[in-house]
Amino acid sequence: MQLIKSLVLVALVVGLQFFFSISPCHAQDAKTKPPRYKLATIAPKGVGWAVHYENIVLPVIREVVGDEFEIKVFWGGVMGDEEEVIRKMHGGILQGAGFSGQGSTLACPAMSVVELPFLFNNYDEVDYIKKKMTSTFEDLFRENGFFLFAWCDQDFDVIISRDKPFTRLEDFQGTPFMTWYGPLEEKLLTGLGATLAPLDVPEIASAAQAGKFQAAIGPCVFILGAQLHNVVRNINPCQIRYSPSLNVLTNAAWNSVPQSMQKEFYTKRPDAINRFNSRVREDNARTLEALYKYGLQKDEFSRVELKKLKMATRGLWDELAGSLYSRALLDEVLQHLEDYRSGRSTP
Repeated sequence: MQLIKSLVLVALVVGLQFFFSISPCHAQDAKTKPPRYKLATIAPKGVGWAVHYENIVLPVIREVVGDEFEIKVFWGGVMGDEEEVIRKMHGGILQGAGFSGQGSTLACPAMSVVELPFLFNNYDEVDYIKKKMTSTFEDLFRENGFFLFAWCDQDFDVIISRDKPFTRLEDFQGTPFMTWYGPLEEKLLTGLGATLAPLDVPEIASAAQAGKFQAAIGPCVFILGAQLHNVVRNINPCQIRYSPSLNVLTNAAWNSVPQSMQKEFYTKRPDAINRFNSRVREDNARTLEALYKYGLQKDEFSRVELKKLKMATRGLWDELAGSLYSRALLDEVLQHLEDYRSGRSTP
């Protein structure tokens, strides 16, 4: 069971382990020991995306900070779930963390705007919005007490089901969906006519075995990591939602970093993020193919049904404007996407 819990945690944190948290927690003897910077993540060390962190990102961090700081990473959820981690950051116990899509919106609800159903068609569009709006989201995170250290990817989520094909909009009607992600996911599912089976992350694997839900939305690696592939039989890879993973620091943590290191970080961040995301996306694609080979039935919406599904969820974009995110922020995202799709994109 402990192994299953660990795998569940890995699947929820595409990129959670990406960067370190910076704000000194001084050692007992400041003359002999460097300040300690503490990061919490629910990703187990040496498993899944944590490997990419250790192989791609950590060497860059070491190069930037040298021997001036001690970086301490608390792996495997030992600091609690993402809500608890945020509380500990606000309380000064932790200085930073890596979050799943759920944790990202807990830290800054406005991040929900990039998680709207069918907002993006592909990763090229995601990358364009990152390029145009990372600074905007950095400002929003600052207002919530955090510095957006790195915006990475979790995955495009798919639909899985124990034994019910999802090929029509009507298939959602009355179907119990597992949910843990937050209000956006709940509104998405209930708006499609589904019923909800709210669960905490550690409960998901056992609840699936017990048949407490019929279907779920999630990334492929989550399905594999939670061993849901042993329970579900159907998968629809319709990319119903993009989920980011973010690494954040407290404002105090980032402000305490010397200006010279901040400047060097900004020069090295793009290449490290690109290499990291490239590996994550490759892993996601391979995992989807592995699920097919394992025997999961691939379901697909026809063009007509997919259009109906998109129309049925489009109203949610406007409904949540003014609550989770501002109308102006949604309009900015949509304008950038329109420019990109029409060929009016700018560098």
